[in-house]
Amino acid sequence: MDALELLRAQHSEIQQRLLRIRTQSAVERRRELDDLSDAVEMHLLVEERHLEPLLHELSFDAVALKVETARRLMARTVAELRAIDAADPRFDATLSVLWAELARHHDENEGRLFPALAGSLSQPLLRALGQSMLETIAEAENDNWIGAAQPDTSW
Repeated sequence: MDALELLRAQHSEIQQRLLRIRTQSAVERRRELDDLSDAVEMHLLVEERHLEPLLHELSFDAVALKVETARRLMARTVAELRAIDAADPRFDATLSVLWAELARHHDENEGRLFPALAGSLSQPLLRALGQSMLETIAEAENDNWIGAAQPDTSW
């Protein structure tokens, strides 16, 4: 699987989880939120460790800054959502904010960034990057402890 396929698959998974959570009861939402949050956080970690450095390497610095800023906003929104009770009215409002942030992220990445990367990088390089991303995912899934590396949410 190449890097762009992997990122698209993550986008699709997150979108499906968001669609499910919007129609569930408060109890079901809490369970689904944990899975949604984990999926978003994993995606953000992959972008932080692989996509952002690649963008800087390609001198796409303005794009990299936009991706970094969006990542931090999404990470903060996910953290806020985790802290709100699913029955609290703020939950729906915060979920709507996350929905909008993720939709914008998806549209910008898949509409502009991914085609630009596909035109700039060879298929062997995209496959190698995808493999490296998969290794990061496997490493993060095995590091579910308090000291494990988390996506950078600082400003």
